[in-house]
Amino acid sequence: MNHPVKYFVLLAVLMLLLIVGVAVESGVLIGIGITGLILFSVMTPSFQGKKTSEQHKDPDQ
Repeated sequence: MNHPVKYFVLLAVLMLLLIVGVAVESGVLIGIGITGLILFSVMTPSFQGKKTSEQHKDPDQ
């Protein structure tokens, strides 16, 4: 019995390699990486800020 999941994973890996190859040539991958880092650095403090603001609200009440 052949597992279609294995073929799907193999196809996905080949597609990723193709996309990465094209992205590296055009320099898009670098832009995506920088954008991802910026979004991550922006999102993380906002989540921490929400937690700290909630903690500060409790004593005020």
